[in-house]
Amino acid sequence: MGRNFWVVALCVLVNFAWSQQLVYCERFEAMVNFLKVNHLQPKPIDENLSKYLFDGLLTDLDPNRSLLSKTDYEELSGYRTQLHTSLLKKDCYFTELVWNIYVSALNRKLLYFKNIDASLLRTEGSETLRFSTEPFEFDVTVEDLPKLWNKRIKYIALDEVARLSKNKDSLAPFVEELAAAKRSEIVAREVCRIENILNKQGELNEEIAETLLNLIGSYFDPHTNYFNASEAKSFMSGLATANKSFGLMLELDEKEQLIVVGILPGSSAAKVPGIQPGDIIRKVRLPKTGFEYDTACSNMEQLAIIIYGEEEEEVTFEIEKQDQRREKVTLTKNLVPSVENTLTVFVSETSPKVAYIKVSSFYSDFDGSNRGLTADFLDALLKCENEKIKGLIIDLSGNGGGSVDEAHRLSSLFIEGPVAYSSDRNGQINYYQDLIPFYKPDYPIAIITDGTSASASEFFASSMQDYGKAIVCGTASCGKATMQFITPIDKRSNSDLCKVTARSFFRPTGETIQKKGIVPDIELPTLYNNVISREANFETALSIPKIQVPKPNGLRKFRKLKSLRKKSLARIAASPYFNEVQRVNPLIEKLANGENKEIPLKFQAIYEQVHSIDQLYAEVVALDKLETDVKFKNLNIDNQKIESDPFSIELNKMALDEVRRNFRLAEVYRILKDYIGK
Repeated sequence: MGRNFWVVALCVLVNFAWSQQLVYCERFEAMVNFLKVNHLQPKPIDENLSKYLFDGLLTDLDPNRSLLSKTDYEELSGYRTQLHTSLLKKDCYFTELVWNIYVSALNRKLLYFKNIDASLLRTEGSETLRFSTEPFEFDVTVEDLPKLWNKRIKYIALDEVARLSKNKDSLAPFVEELAAAKRSEIVAREVCRIENILNKQGELNEEIAETLLNLIGSYFDPHTNYFNASEAKSFMSGLATANKSFGLMLELDEKEQLIVVGILPGSSAAKVPGIQPGDIIRKVRLPKTGFEYDTACSNMEQLAIIIYGEEEEEVTFEIEKQDQRREKVTLTKNLVPSVENTLTVFVSETSPKVAYIKVSSFYSDFDGSNRGLTADFLDALLKCENEKIKGLIIDLSGNGGGSVDEAHRLSSLFIEGPVAYSSDRNGQINYYQDLIPFYKPDYPIAIITDGTSASASEFFASSMQDYGKAIVCGTASCGKATMQFITPIDKRSNSDLCKVTARSFFRPTGETIQKKGIVPDIELPTLYNNVISREANFETALSIPKIQVPKPNGLRKFRKLKSLRKKSLARIAASPYFNEVQRVNPLIEKLANGENKEIPLKFQAIYEQVHSIDQLYAEVVALDKLETDVKFKNLNIDNQKIESDPFSIELNKMALDEVRRNFRLAEVYRILKDYIGK
């Protein structure tokens, strides 16, 4: 019986593996077929897709080229130009092969780290570690991988020691002792991280499949993405006016510790006195399953899904206080107003009275609240007009877009005529006519943009600029003129979905802002402008030509633009703040771009590298603390409401603090003041 049992068991396993491969192939095929039919600019399914999928998957699994060996890569490399052929033939053995090699590589590294010889980690000799702005090749042999791991441990340990103090002399006598302790921590973290991955081997194949599905999407363009059902739900909830949340605002510090940096008023976390900013989240436990994640070695994407996603309603957090005491706190998600989907509204304290409305997102009625951006904006605008405003500033900086329908509606508040156009894959052109002909404000309007103002923001700002309804100030916007919708890739199932690029929008003139962005009428120096990733920076960003449309009536430049620009440029040239921004931006860009270098594994060299940016960092922090002499305040009608709501009090305090330090806003106020002439 024993022999027959094992033969049957082996056959069952083989059949199961084959059936899983077939399921993956069917999903890949469904994704490709869906994009062929629905994408704005479908691409050929050829070896270019193969290379993109192959390189993208291996980079996702081993971004630092320190896990997979040269032999591992060579075993997989035959698929690099033929993967598309295999997938379309429903031969998905590649996913199984990747899984086997990846798990084997993890086990190889785990075995080494569990038995590592501490004597090999001492910081001595003439070793160096190479850094490159481009990805390394998979060229390290199995025999040489331990040498690379040892060097990385040494480097990270000395890096962490160097960050302990800005006084090198105070560290020097204790470097080896401190580095030895750090090396032990690093090894323990890596063992924990690998064990966490291996403990969920059953999920790895699915993760590899979903990574490939997402890469298929992003091959067509950077905004076409695969979503599983949970991800799609989380994405849509992010566009709603309120979301279920624990209320924790978290960041990773320089040690990759998960730090509480803020707590949302009205949330579950706000009602628990045990959690405070500065606390470290050490463990995350799911009461439903009893599964526990150690944050020091867990996948941050997985933790983000748990903490910010839709599925987990209750989580127990083990937090470390500043005195190193540990406490356990169980939080339950509740509905908390979305910070991003809330307007910030102020008026200037000085004459002329100008309203300021910060629009962080083009949110819509996805949650059935019957409240979208345009309705909220109109309410805010009417309240501002009750205070006899003479001008309006709309701030779109940091606004990555949202609902194009809301951008259409908002544009219609100000514009008569075609607001914009859109086109599909067949060249079918639709136009967006103004919707609200009864309300057209006649005071001057300025719009602030930066490199992260994208999509719906650009739809609105470009229409306002073309009709001369607003003067656009700031820096060039992102340059994303594509439109997406979310739908299942197979009508028979809702488990696999795609956010697919299906249309592109155009300015009222028929011009596109795709990969160009909106060029501001008046450019304002903006911190970090040189390092913002715009649409043109994405490898698979689409190129979209202009369309031929009738020239609408009413297109014009903003009045007095030439004189306004001249006066603004003079103020900027005389501004210590803007001059400092222009000085530090190239330094920030150089730092962000990195350089090819080889660093000795010596404390002196690593200390100098770590602290080479101290001066620049101090200068940027000092810039961020400066306050302008242009003051804004709450609307009179809002004061009572704000004071009665803890959530509003906290948000209002943060928003006023940001406005006080917003030199771009102050300059835009002066531009409108020049226009108004008082």
